[in-house]
Amino acid sequence: MKKIFSFLLVLMLLLSINVLGAGFEVVGGINLNVADFIFKAERDNYMFEGDTIIGEEISKDISGKGFYGGLRYFFRNGLGLGVGYDTVNYTVFGMEDNLTHILPDDSRIEEKLKESVGLKVSAPYLELVYNLKDIVTLRGAVSYNNLSATSYDYYYYRAGDDITEEDIQIEQIRARGLGYQIGADLNYPVTENFALIGRAAYILGNSKITHVYDDDEDVLVEIPDDVIVPELNYRGFSFGFGISFAF
Repeated sequence: MKKIFSFLLVLMLLLSINVLGAGFEVVGGINLNVADFIFKAERDNYMFEGDTIIGEEISKDISGKGFYGGLRYFFRNGLGLGVGYDTVNYTVFGMEDNLTHILPDDSRIEEKLKESVGLKVSAPYLELVYNLKDIVTLRGAVSYNNLSATSYDYYYYRAGDDITEEDIQIEQIRARGLGYQIGADLNYPVTENFALIGRAAYILGNSKITHVYDDDEDVLVEIPDDVIVPELNYRGFSFGFGISFAF
């Protein structure tokens, strides 16, 4: 996959040098994704022996926020190529509980508990774009996704002057795979070179889990190549707001 990305990047640079074009465009902004993440384990796996999720498909709708940035090159016919980077942080699960206990002597015990699981998707991407009358830019993109799921646990206990505080963060899994986007940017020109962008796209991705947290060793371990691992896939929509600068 890295060879394909490298080849397309070199191709884009060669075309930009040898073909008379309309110029470059820098884009960037924030995005909000709403996606259905699907954990799929089709066969027994050593990580999940004895667990009821073997052979099942579990899905969960989650949302996330992130940012994107990229560089595009447009030819005079409106067609263009681009490279960029996109990252989104999803909240898979989150809870918070605050407790206060009043003892018979009127002293207090305070407890705070926070638990959450976050999923980060980071992806360099390549895109094919078409500028339609300078107002709408159609786009299709392929990305190389890196996914990381991390659990966060915070515990606070106070009884008088006795205070206990724990803050634990553990990366549970890593996954890699391809992602795809198809959508459009709506451009609102502010000046000749500067514009505001509203964007929407349908997104999907297919990934294989490559690393998993080992409780006994307290480290993230790589899954052997001869093990059939579960998939972590998603599909949904991405909405964003950003800016562009042409030169």
